[in-house]
Amino acid sequence: MSFKVIVDSCCDLTPSLLREEDFLSVPLTIRVGDHVVVDDASFDQADLLWRMKECETAPQTSCPAPAQYLDAFACGADDLYVITLSALLSGSHNSAQQARQLWLEGRPAIAEELEVMRAAMLAEETGAHVHICHVSTAKSVDIIRRMKKRGVALTCETCPQYFTLTEDEILTRGALARINPPLRTAKDIKGIIAGLKDGTIDAIATDHAPHSAEEKARPLAKAPSGMIGLETSLAIALTELYHTGRMKLPDLIRRMTYNPASILRLGTKGRLSLGSDADITIFDPEEEWTIDPEQFASKARNTPFADRKVKGRVKYTIVSGNVIYQDNM
Repeated sequence: MSFKVIVDSCCDLTPSLLREEDFLSVPLTIRVGDHVVVDDASFDQADLLWRMKECETAPQTSCPAPAQYLDAFACGADDLYVITLSALLSGSHNSAQQARQLWLEGRPAIAEELEVMRAAMLAEETGAHVHICHVSTAKSVDIIRRMKKRGVALTCETCPQYFTLTEDEILTRGALARINPPLRTAKDIKGIIAGLKDGTIDAIATDHAPHSAEEKARPLAKAPSGMIGLETSLAIALTELYHTGRMKLPDLIRRMTYNPASILRLGTKGRLSLGSDADITIFDPEEEWTIDPEQFASKARNTPFADRKVKGRVKYTIVSGNVIYQDNM
């Protein structure tokens, strides 16, 4: 018996799906035409891998045209497995290894990268401006960089956690490090930083998501995803990007002020000029401190940055000319 694997994707990232660890962790939906042969709830994915290794014809990946799909479907269920990538969008952990350790579904990097490519291609086809939120992988940055060079109207942002923390954080921080997209690898961190430095990534956001201590105390599989970031974003960015010499201070500030306002077409925001809103953050870039969630102004404490030493502290926050926050430390 021979098996043929058709991966529903046309990018050079698909061969990675044939690695053993991906087959063991990625939920699979196997179809012949519209008929679901096997679903991830009832199928032993390791068994599929074993059978594919044992078969006379090695698995193949291809990027079939519609006619090729029809020919493949005509082969019948006995010698055909079609793996669709729609199932890759579930889960909340990056790697197969992490997912196996925690007995949870994974959300591999390719899930993000395929959606980024899809959005970029639609932007190119239609001429629409597409903004991509929370970029977390190095390959996503590469895709955006290439498409921008082609003149595609793309903008994007990332968050401090994606240029600071790796997937290993979830093993020590538990649900506090459960976020979407999930934390990635050291290689991805390098890619994100490179994208910030060369301007591929336009903005730094926070994906600020408060959750109660009770919610985050649930078992990892049942705890909500998300972390708070408003009170730590500037300090983390200064520590990891400015004080390391990776970015100049004006470029960093631009990623957190002018660029986000410009993307959202908020003409009176993100700049210090006559006629603009008096929304100002005054900070000391040299003050060192340790992040203590118990000192947050927010009612939420869900951050994986607790006890982290940082350099750079907000002293005043002014909104519409009114001081709404003052550091008393």
